[in-house]
Amino acid sequence: MFSIAGLTVILTSFIGFTVFNRALDMNLLPAPKKYTGTTRFKWRNVMGSMLHAAIAACLGLIVRYRSPEYLQDLIGTYTQLGEITIAISVGYFIYDCADLIKCNGMTNTWPLVLHHCLAGFFAASFLYMQRLAGYAIFTIVAEINSVFLHGRQLLLMYEVPTDSRLYKVNSIINVFTYIIYRLTPFAMLVPVALKDRHKMPPFYATSLSIGSFVLLVINVVLFYRLIKRDFLSSKNEAVKQRDDIMDTTVTPNR
Repeated sequence: MFSIAGLTVILTSFIGFTVFNRALDMNLLPAPKKYTGTTRFKWRNVMGSMLHAAIAACLGLIVRYRSPEYLQDLIGTYTQLGEITIAISVGYFIYDCADLIKCNGMTNTWPLVLHHCLAGFFAASFLYMQRLAGYAIFTIVAEINSVFLHGRQLLLMYEVPTDSRLYKVNSIINVFTYIIYRLTPFAMLVPVALKDRHKMPPFYATSLSIGSFVLLVINVVLFYRLIKRDFLSSKNEAVKQRDDIMDTTVTPNR
């Protein structure tokens, strides 16, 4: 079952991101001019995602450095710092799902909502069983890429030119970290989950295998959008497609 510490961190994380959200509404940081009105929630959401990515990436690296056994035994390894790291992400997923659906609707944000639901469900299940935590730690380092992915969104929101050196450097780092820290771990999880299926309850063996594959497909789709908009589009097309690659709608020049 859930430990008191795990539940406390989940609740604290949820409250913390909610407070950060409200603080941004009170002009804690200046919002881009185009996001000071009804679309302000989009900027807030990216800022919250950036904060979570930075926290999770740092903690994930620390956990993998201090507890390399997570990579050797994805099922049985369970440490307090690992629990805290996973619980912070669970709290964030709950907060972000609620914020996305409330402000932008399910239709417009289904890839992210589906991703959060799957990732949050599995992560919470691992905390409840106090097993299989290595799978969460294995993929949470993907947040290293999220720092640059959300950085890209913020650059677009603040209308930094797509042909500027800052944007181009971020785009290159974004692609490399996406392949190394996002696509590769999810691709590796599919065969690993299949190999370890006899060590898990049938439900988790099946759902983890299918869930890993679904998350891999989602990330491949997002990677295609990223490559298309940052490297395969002409300058004029890039200007017209300054929307979020994780949003299923297109809102040119927003």
